[in-house]
Amino acid sequence: MSEDINDLLEVKSESEPKESSQAILSASDEPKYPALRTISGIYKAIAIIVGIGAFIAFIYGMSQLDGGYRARATGTSIIISSLISGIIGVIAFLAISEIIKLFIDLEENSRKQIALLNKILDKK
Repeated sequence: MSEDINDLLEVKSESEPKESSQAILSASDEPKYPALRTISGIYKAIAIIVGIGAFIAFIYGMSQLDGGYRARATGTSIIISSLISGIIGVIAFLAISEIIKLFIDLEENSRKQIALLNKILDKK
C-alpha cells in the first residue's frame, strides 16, 4: 500500500532525488499571514516588558522594607503584587503569542496536506 502511495506522489527511493514531492511543498513554502506573525512578536515583546516591570517593582518593594512600619507594609504589598501580576502577565502574553503561532502552523500544515491529497487524487 505504501508503495502505491509513493508511486502516486512520485516519491523516489533514497538513491533517487525527491524532486516532485519537494515541488508540491515548495509552492506552499512562502510565509503567509505576516500580520499575525508580527502580532505574535508584539505579544512576546509585551511579555518581556511586563516581566521587566514586575522585576523593577519587586526591587522597589525590597527597597521599601528598610523604612518604618508603613514603608514595610507598602513594600510587602508591592512585592506580593509584582510577583503575582508579573507571573500571570508573562504567562498570559506568552501563551497568546504561542497560540497565534500554533494557528499559523496549523494552516501551513493543512495547506501542505491538501496539496498532497490533490496530487494523490489527480493520479487516480
